[in-house]
Amino acid sequence: MASSVYTPAPEALASLSDAQRLIEQLRAQLAEELAARARLERSLAELDLPIRHVGDSVEFLSDAFEELSQVFHGYRDALISLRTTHTPAAAQLADLREMEAVCDLEFLEREVPKVCARSRHEAVQAAELVRAMKEFAHIEQPEQKPVRG
Repeated sequence: MASSVYTPAPEALASLSDAQRLIEQLRAQLAEELAARARLERSLAELDLPIRHVGDSVEFLSDAFEELSQVFHGYRDALISLRTTHTPAAAQLADLREMEAVCDLEFLEREVPKVCARSRHEAVQAAELVRAMKEFAHIEQPEQKPVRG
């Protein structure tokens, strides 16, 4: 029995070659897109940390402001009381010292400037990452040409 081997016509070989070339182009494009996605995911992960730090800092500063507001109101009330009543100044000073201790005024004086500086740094870092991601997203893609058909 003679076996017959299929031999494609030259036109079929040309279209097969085009198809293989297209497959290779698509594979290369897919590999580039997967690599780009991996870089984007890493950038997003890097962006998460400074944003979380800024959020934590804002929460700390909000709490600190609330505590300081109570002390400021205490000072204002003490000044009004000194002018309008006969409450001894020593008693009012003791109340103010108590308010300062409750809000840990020394801690806030030391930490609030640090938190503000860190927040500025983290916000700048987040903005730089966002700018880099925008630049990355706007990279010109090579124009795709249809395969001869």
